Amino acid sequence: MDDSPNAVVTTVSLRWLGVIACAGYATHAGYHVLNGTPQDTIWICHLSALLTGGALIAGSPRFNAAGLLCLTVGFPMWVLYLFSGEPFIWTSPLTHVLGLVVAIVGARKLGGVPHFTWITAFVFVGFAMVAARLVTPIDANVNLAFGPMEGLSLWRVGGVAHWGLQLTSWAVALFVLEWIWRRILGPRPQSG
Repeated sequence: MDDSPNAVVTTVSLRWLGVIACAGYATHAGYHVLNGTPQDTIWICHLSALLTGGALIAGSPRFNAAGLLCLTVGFPMWVLYLFSGEPFIWTSPLTHVLGLVVAIVGARKLGGVPHFTWITAFVFVGFAMVAARLVTPIDANVNLAFGPMEGLSLWRVGGVAHWGLQLTSWAVALFVLEWIWRRILGPRPQSG
């Protein structure tokens, strides 16, 4: 373990970034709970900000990077959501923007994106989709667990075909995004 002053400052800084990401999620989740939409607290992009926060508090490069990959998908989806005419919620940038920025800074400080992080992110997405399917109302369609998003769907499929298409899309997107982020952030240094 590195006990140098720089390592201690980096560890403390990462933990504070993690606390900030968790506070952003808590604020946004609180808004939804207080406004009668608690199901909206488990969208993948919101949970990814929480994952990133917890990862930075724990000092986990892999889980931070998994949050980064999911937030990289979630941010443009949130923008599309807004452009489709949905209302802007003042706390939304706390997960979509702040969470993404914190994940990027965390990945830089932790040395990049570990190999095969896309698999960790994919498992996280799968759990979030199953959770949404089990505990949220159908009309909320959290994580698109019940079908394509109204107004943005290019095709109409349901059931197993929808899940297969969505999970395949996530797998490809996460794989490609890991490759892109590894090029942007550089390789992780070899330990040992």
